[in-house]
Amino acid sequence: MNFFAKLGVCFLAIILLILSFAGLASFSLEVAKIALFNQTNGELKLHPMDYVYLTALVLGMSGFYCCHSTKSDENNNNYHYGISGTLVSLAIMILYTIFTKDEMGDIPFFCPANYPYTSTLIRTACQVRAANLLIMWISPAVAFFLVIAALIISFCCCAGKDNCCIA
Repeated sequence: MNFFAKLGVCFLAIILLILSFAGLASFSLEVAKIALFNQTNGELKLHPMDYVYLTALVLGMSGFYCCHSTKSDENNNNYHYGISGTLVSLAIMILYTIFTKDEMGDIPFFCPANYPYTSTLIRTACQVRAANLLIMWISPAVAFFLVIAALIISFCCCAGKDNCCIA
């Protein structure tokens, strides 16, 4: 395996690690958010989209690992599952953000310490929600830029060479 093929494998491994950790973190934060919102005695209300997002995380992570662990030469559908899974995930992320954007009322997104919260539980719920949204949007953006970097490196280093990145 030449250097560029090894570099491509490294990029792929980094992307998979980022998405795996982000999926686990998003799942954990969403469960924590639901638990915290339920403890506020109705002061903070969950949107049904919270449960759709949680379900999508569970199904998405299990499908992600299933599809990538069963990859074989006979199974050419993984590419199509990856594209459709990405589009569905993006749609759910957009809908989740739209439907839950006002759930904290007039509390600022980054939950400043000098805001007059009614309790520390509300501030904690605000921080968990903010962390969840940030991870949800930053991790795919980082993965996207790593894919672009890998493509640029591959194009610049392999331009005009036949089978440059093939072992």
